[in-house]
Amino acid sequence: MAKTGITVLVFYFIVVKTRTQGFDPAALEPLVAVERAWILGVVLLLMPLNWALETMKWQLLIHPVHSVSFQKALTDVLMGLSLNWVLPFTLGDYLGRVWSYDQVGQASKAVVINRATSFFVTGWAGLTGVYGYLRMQGLVGVDVPVFFVFYGLVSIVLMWVVFVFLFRYRIPFFLTVLRYLVFMAPLVLLFRWSLPVDVSVSTLIMGVAWIFLIRSSIPSLFGALGLREASALLFFDGLGHPAAILVPGLIVWFVNLVIPSLVGLALLLKYKVKLAT
Repeated sequence: MAKTGITVLVFYFIVVKTRTQGFDPAALEPLVAVERAWILGVVLLLMPLNWALETMKWQLLIHPVHSVSFQKALTDVLMGLSLNWVLPFTLGDYLGRVWSYDQVGQASKAVVINRATSFFVTGWAGLTGVYGYLRMQGLVGVDVPVFFVFYGLVSIVLMWVVFVFLFRYRIPFFLTVLRYLVFMAPLVLLFRWSLPVDVSVSTLIMGVAWIFLIRSSIPSLFGALGLREASALLFFDGLGHPAAILVPGLIVWFVNLVIPSLVGLALLLKYKVKLAT
């Protein structure tokens, strides 16, 4: 029920914003220009790498329960992604990953660790987005270089803590950070070419970190469709036309969520037929 209410509010916010500022399709010309078609190619190429990293992470975390192949781990991940579309509170991800293991308790622990590392990285990186948003609103006076120097020093300390006290999970943690960067790259690249003003790369990075933080913190339907776009409109308000702000998120949503979810759906149907026979 909460997801439905939030999704309705999100779409209402997007409609109000686009009506107020106007939706100009001409603002998308930088994205559809033939000479920049390589951007979509990069986005498509990064999608399998993104899910390959998530699969490798799951393969490592589930190893104490059962040694699985990359293909089996990928099946778990994609089936969970597909089930998330119909089950609330990311239960689909949980069921898709643990349903085939006898030691459900240990498999559940692997899911918890997987989510904890992802949420930690998203939350910590998201602080840069919160800082960027507050600075753009004139609520924070700390200069960007000063903030990032302090942020970098604290990040080094946190990495030291992970490698010393959580040594067992250092590789899954590293894969989480790497996957975050791979997931961030397409949006940064798309915004770099879609926004009509010369926005600095640091602002784009903080904006995408803000989007990911909102996406992971607020429940929503349809793979966070609308929530990602609404948070982008909120952060980049005044820096470009709504069309130029909305479309990059929609592209990434389709490539990184819809396509893999359809593959996961095909795997679900395959296993359903297998079980029936």
